[in-house]
Amino acid sequence: MLCDECREVILKRAVAERDALKAESEQLRGKVESLRSKLEGLDQHMRLAVGGAFEARAKSRKIRKALEALLLLVKHETDLPDSAANGVTDPGGSLDEGIVRASEIMEQARLALKEE
Repeated sequence: MLCDECREVILKRAVAERDALKAESEQLRGKVESLRSKLEGLDQHMRLAVGGAFEARAKSRKIRKALEALLLLVKHETDLPDSAANGVTDPGGSLDEGIVRASEIMEQARLALKEE
């Protein structure tokens, strides 16, 4: 059997160790909550970014369709050759390049109308 003094020392150490573990556990819970909150924020940003990408893609398609319609009208009005629209509505091409090409075609059409 342990003497009362030894038992008291062991009990105090056990209580101190338990309190230290509780404090560390609380600290870890706080870190976990902080990380969870950050992860939720990142998830929300990712969802917004993905939504923005889909929206941009849809707008790009709408712009391409508008360019196609505009070019059909220009070709009809100015008798430009069909090859004039090459590169404007190419789905694999850059939208910026398509807009530049459409601007060039519009300039050609404007010049053609001036000459008539």
